[in-house]
Amino acid sequence: MTEKELKTCACVEDNCNCKEIAESELRRKLDLLLRTGSILMESAADTSRIMRTMKRAAAFLGLDERYMHLYINWNVLMVNYSDEEHSFSKFQRCEKHGINLTSISQVSKLTWKAIKENYSLEQYEQALNDIKATPRSFTPWQVAIGGGFACGGFCIQFGCDWPAFFFCSLAAILGFRLRMFLPTKGCNNYVAIGISAFVATLIAWLTSFLSLNPSIAEALPTFMHSDTPWHPLMACALFIVPGVPLINFVCDMLDGYIEVGMVRALNTLLMIFAMAFGIAFAIQVCHIDNFVKDLTMTPHHEYWEFAIAAAVSAMGFSTIFSIPRRLLPVVAVGGIIAVCFRNFVNLAYDKQGADELVLLDITATHEGRSTMIDIVKRVAETVFIPFTVGGGIKTVDDFKELLRAGADKISVNSAAVRNPDLINEASYKFGAQCVVCAIDAKRDGKGSWEVYLNGGRIPTGINAVKWAIEAEKRGAGEILLTSMDQDGQKTGYDIELTRTISENTGIPVIASGGAGKAEHFLDAFTTGKADAVLAASLFHFNELPIPELKKYLKDNNISVRI
Repeated sequence: MTEKELKTCACVEDNCNCKEIAESELRRKLDLLLRTGSILMESAADTSRIMRTMKRAAAFLGLDERYMHLYINWNVLMVNYSDEEHSFSKFQRCEKHGINLTSISQVSKLTWKAIKENYSLEQYEQALNDIKATPRSFTPWQVAIGGGFACGGFCIQFGCDWPAFFFCSLAAILGFRLRMFLPTKGCNNYVAIGISAFVATLIAWLTSFLSLNPSIAEALPTFMHSDTPWHPLMACALFIVPGVPLINFVCDMLDGYIEVGMVRALNTLLMIFAMAFGIAFAIQVCHIDNFVKDLTMTPHHEYWEFAIAAAVSAMGFSTIFSIPRRLLPVVAVGGIIAVCFRNFVNLAYDKQGADELVLLDITATHEGRSTMIDIVKRVAETVFIPFTVGGGIKTVDDFKELLRAGADKISVNSAAVRNPDLINEASYKFGAQCVVCAIDAKRDGKGSWEVYLNGGRIPTGINAVKWAIEAEKRGAGEILLTSMDQDGQKTGYDIELTRTISENTGIPVIASGGAGKAEHFLDAFTTGKADAVLAASLFHFNELPIPELKKYLKDNNISVRI
């Protein structure tokens, strides 16, 4: 063999080695790419996020997107890479599905950091191993306790008392811990869900005897007695509700990932079915015949109690999702804001049985600004009862804007006094049923009442009774009558004022200002001849629940909707 031949042979051998090294490196990159996606899938990331993160990881790994094809499914991830020299396909199974928001966040940060700091393959692989090996933020018992108290917090939102809160939490803790334990012993996931729902409901049912059984109740201290013993059955199995899978299913379908979305949807439905079966089976076995009829979702708590329950629920469910511990206070604040706003607008009024909601921006005119449209829109989306808005209304266009934002009626006060034709124009254009003439009246010391503007700040010298009569003639459909003498006093409505206006007009008169107890409402309807009554702080702070007030009025022969 010549020297030239020897050199040629060596060169060929080097090419073979280079090719093998290149193929080995490519296979390793594809493996790292699939491992990145599998962590995300097993941590309950939506498909769009998985795809974005994997493409970002591919960019770091130097894989040309033109030659790469990704396939993502519930149980299998696949990548095919075909260029001029190679054609490789690799598969990765996804078997241990759960919810781990920390892992999702860590993988996303890793891909960005790897690009920014130019990681080696060894560094990237080690980082993936560290994420995979990182224990969840909370131990199984911590998750069970957190999820259990979260269910108890929701029970508070449903109207239970604090003893029932603890009974519900106990049932949920034990059921949830069983839910996590059974799969470790080879139990089918859906069977485990059904069993845990059954056990949680059974325990919640057993706790009802602590209050309903006289012999047991007498042996227990008073603080263990519950006035809402059936409420825990509503919330004790909420830890099973597949909220994240449901959200992911919707997101996948909207993003066009139909196949994986349908698999997620089927998984969600099976979880719901297993949960419902377990609860229904417990109800049947225990012969619970008053599961529904004895329940009410009317709240009987102060707002600070709702706030505590909201914080507990938010933090409790966050333990299930394995969020970082440092974020728990942030989650708690978010829960408080969300629940209290809902309760303020919706649960405390609409759900309690209020017939109408009136939102008055009482400083808008005084401050020279318009009504807060964004708040009107948000409230209108939340409540399902007639909704009146007032404050800062100056023109017919203001009427149109607020009606389009979701208001049913518009209340005008100062602008109508300054420009009475506004009532005529609004009534002609939108109908009398949309126009509410608000009158802030104060005794003038001469046996009558004077109209005030700007939230009761500016006297006008106009007689309130005469102005009410004129407002009706101009097309107002209602009069919202507020006594500035009684407003905020909680000593009762100005009955004489209300009766006088009612007797001199033929349109509905709404009494406002001064309500402090149920008897004041009755007086306004009977002696005051009001067609409706309005109250603020009494309802805001749940000092007098609306259902109790309505029952009192009905018992006293006042026709009200129950």
